[in-house]
Amino acid sequence: MSFNLANATNLKKAINNLHKRKSGVNLQMITSWQLYFEMRIRALLFLLIPLSFSSCRIWDGAYRQSRIDLRFVNENQEPIQNIELKVFYSRHGKESFNWPVSNYNINDTILSDSLGIINLYHKRLRGIEFGGWSFLRIIKSSPPSEYCSFYYNGKQVYKIKYDNLYIEMRDSIDFDSDKNLVTCDYIWPSDSVSVENFYYFKKTIEIKNKKNKR
Repeated sequence: MSFNLANATNLKKAINNLHKRKSGVNLQMITSWQLYFEMRIRALLFLLIPLSFSSCRIWDGAYRQSRIDLRFVNENQEPIQNIELKVFYSRHGKESFNWPVSNYNINDTILSDSLGIINLYHKRLRGIEFGGWSFLRIIKSSPPSEYCSFYYNGKQVYKIKYDNLYIEMRDSIDFDSDKNLVTCDYIWPSDSVSVENFYYFKKTIEIKNKKNKR
C-alpha cells in the first residue's frame, strides 16, 4: 500500500513538472513573438520618420500691396453706378473687415462711382499674413477663403474669391516693373495719406440683365 502511495505521489510530481515546463515554453514563445513584433514596429517607425519630414510641408505667405480696380458695365458696356462691395470670410461666413481688402471697414460703404469703378486696396501687413501645411499631398490646408461679393439694388450680381482675383493680377502684370506701381490716395482710418507704392491691376466685369434672357 505504501508502495502504491509513493508511486502516486511521484506521478503527481512528474505531471506538475511537465505542466510547469509547458507553461514556461509557452511563456517563452509569447515573449519571443512580442519582441519580434516590437522590433518590426520600431524598424517601420524608423523608416517613416525621414519620410514624414520629407512629405510634410509648412508654408506661409502674404499678398503684395495692390490696388485692384473693378469696372462694372452692363451689356451695352455702360458703367453701372452704386454697386456695393461686401467681403466675407468664406462663401457663407461673416464679414471680413480690413483684410484682405484694407479699405473695407465697418464704418464705410464702398460703392462703384459714376464710371462703374470700385477700388480694392490691399495694404501689406507686417510679417506673415497667412499660412498652411500639407502631408503626403493628402491632407492639406487651403489658401485664404475670403470672398468679394457685389450687390446691386440689394441683389448679388457678382462674386469672386479674393485669392483668385489676386492670382489673376499676379499672372497679368510684371511685379518687377515699376510701370505697374501707383501711389495710394486712400486715407486709412489710423494713418495719414499713404504714399507707398501699390501694384495696379484693372478688370472689367460685365453684368448681364437676367430679365432679357429667354
